[in-house]
This record gives sequence, structure tokens and C-alpha cells, in this order.
Amino acid sequence: MTLITIASQFSDFTDGRKSWTSLCTNARQLMDELRLGEPLLFSAIAEDTYRLKPFVSLIIDDIPYGDEEPWQDVPLTPHSTALIISAVAGG
Repeated sequence: MTLITIASQFSDFTDGRKSWTSLCTNARQLMDELRLGEPLLFSAIAEDTYRLKPFVSLIIDDIPYGDEEPWQDVPLTPHSTALIISAVAGG
């Protein structure tokens, strides 16, 4: 398994935690871990079908990924960083 760093601007859903590490080798495992370990965060960013909600982006190592890529095909390396962000600005 690969130890990666995850950062999220959605710390409201993770008890204030803004970053943490995870053992995953692909984005599907990452999404599975979020669904089980951080259900509020998962619910905020993804639909039940594992599709990202509108205006939410998953960026891994400076590459943005969308729903068109199968999550299991998005690799993570030992030094990967996964960033979860929202493009919606507060008003």
C-alpha cells in the first residue's frame, strides 16, 4: 500500500482535521476509505454512486480528475497528495 497525504477544505465534516495520511494505491480505495472513515465528508463531495458532486474537484499530484475516469485507474504513488476542493465561492 501507498501512504499518501489528503487535504480537504471541508474540515467542517472532519472534526476540524484539514489533512491526514492514508494507505491507498488508487483513487477508488481513497474514496472507499472516505466513505467508511469520513462519511460526512464523503456525503459532502460525492453522490452515493461515487460521482463527484458538481463544483467539487479531486486533484491528485496536480492533475484534476473527474467522473469520466474509473477511480480504480487513477494511481497513487508513495508521495502522492490528494486535494479535495470546491469551486463554489461563498456569497
